[in-house]
Order: sequence, then C-alpha cells, then structure tokens
Amino acid sequence: MKYPTSTVQCIYKSPLGDIRLAANEDKLIGLWFVGQKHEVDASNWSFDQENPVFIRIKANLENYFAGKTMGIDEFNWMHEIVFPKATEFEQLVWQQLLSIHVGHTVSYSDLATQ
Repeated sequence: MKYPTSTVQCIYKSPLGDIRLAANEDKLIGLWFVGQKHEVDASNWSFDQENPVFIRIKANLENYFAGKTMGIDEFNWMHEIVFPKATEFEQLVWQQLLSIHVGHTVSYSDLATQ
C-alpha cells in the first residue's frame, strides 16, 4: 500500500512488543507490531514522537495496559482513526465495527443489516 508522503511515525513500547503508530495530518492511519509478518514499509516516514495524535494515543494505551480502562471503546481517540487505503464500503464496515461495545457481539448478518 502507498501512504501519503507526509506520513509520520513513532514507536510505542508496549508490554506486547514495539508498536509502530502512523499519522497523517491530525489522524491515526495505521498501527502495526514492529516485525509482524505484513508490516508496512515505513522507511520513508519521518519520526515524530511529539506529534499530538501520538501523545493522545500513547496516553490511552498506557492506561489500557495499566488496567485503567475496560476496553477499546473507552479510548477517546477512536474518532481520530481514518482508513485511507480502504474503499468507501470498507470504511463504513470499520466504523460499524468501532461502534460495538466491549462485551457485546454482533453477527455478520446484523452488521450487514446496519
């Protein structure tokens, strides 16, 4: 996949391993474990550990790994995620998935209906 040339990155050291965060403008556009099988080629991205997007996300991840949040639906940055390489349909599906609360399930049929 090709990402915007203005994409910036930072590395977050999580208890599960290093995580590469990517942002463009004021939105998160990617998150990968460093060294994962299908990791993105980020060799042309500059590092910006102080990017406001990364600061907010890293704070939320710190709380999550410290057990101070119940799950991903408590993260206040969920509205900041964009999926720049997804089709309009894929983006719609992702937005629907993000609306599912922790502890709840939704069938494929129900998701399709929504």
